[in-house]
Formats: sequence, structure tokens, C-alpha cells
Amino acid sequence: RQLAPDLVLMDISMPDMDGVEATRIVKEELPQVHVIGLSMFEDEQVIQAMIRSGVKSFVSKAASTSELLETIYAAVRGK
Repeated sequence: RQLAPDLVLMDISMPDMDGVEATRIVKEELPQVHVIGLSMFEDEQVIQAMIRSGVKSFVSKAASTSELLETIYAAVRGK
């Protein structure tokens, strides 16, 4: 909240709260923030849960650095 980021890379697996719930909270409190889901899981159910929670897009941890950067740039440009 204090940092007011433009973009958040949100992992699905975190120790205290999963990325779905954390994304939901971020989008409720800071709706202007772009959230990109990031996970080693490529399960369609996981991806859909992240999308329902408010992620702008989803990138696998197996993706290339250039793919991740393209996704970040697209999210910030509003695409």
C-alpha cells in the first residue's frame, strides 16, 4: 500500500497466502495496479483462478525473460 506500485508480479505459491487471494486483495484495495500472475504451475485451473482474482495476464516461470518483459510492457501499456 505504501509503495503504490504500477505493477505487481504475483506468484501463485507463497507461504502465508496464495497468489489468488493476494491478487484479490490488491485489486480490491488498489484497482489501478496491474497484476501479472507468475507460476511454475501451468494447470488451466490455476490460471483461471488467477484470472478470476484479477490478474492482467499470466506467465509461466518457464517462459523466457523476453516473454516476461513483453508481458510487463503490454500490461503497463494497457494491452
